[in-house]
Amino acid sequence: ETAAREEVPFEDPFAEAVAALHAAIQSSPDDAAPRLTLAELYIARASTATDLTLNYLLLAAQELEEVLARGTDDDRVANLLSRVYYDAAQAANGLDDPAAALEYLQKAYDVPGADQQGQTIAREDMALYWALDLAKKGQSARAIEQLGDLLSPGMRDALTRYAPPFRSVRAEMVL
Repeated sequence: ETAAREEVPFEDPFAEAVAALHAAIQSSPDDAAPRLTLAELYIARASTATDLTLNYLLLAAQELEEVLARGTDDDRVANLLSRVYYDAAQAANGLDDPAAALEYLQKAYDVPGADQQGQTIAREDMALYWALDLAKKGQSARAIEQLGDLLSPGMRDALTRYAPPFRSVRAEMVL
């Protein structure tokens, strides 16, 4: 409390922990434990560094991808990776980057061995949100093109019918 009142910065052990984990990874690259710990550290940091949330989540995803690539068969790693990509999708959506959000959501969905319960609905909801946002801007053709298979045929038809790909129409009547 005294240090906070006097504006004395507390030492942040984050950089030291990251350096120690990187050293452990270099000395034993096939050991999954330091990579998992590093991923968990990045996830924890993502929740506190709000302006860098997406960056830390992607760093965590990178470490988890490496653990899976090295042959772990632990479903918890796959589920954690899927969850990290889902959180990254939400973070990207919060940064008003729906294209990246859909990309991360697709990555969350594509993690082999992960429990996909609930992510299919989230992916469809995010696709619909983005499609409607683009349609409001007069870019329904772009929405249909970029969202591809994520939109049902009925949704594609509705976007084309109710938000045609033009900004305005002008009509003149001569009497």
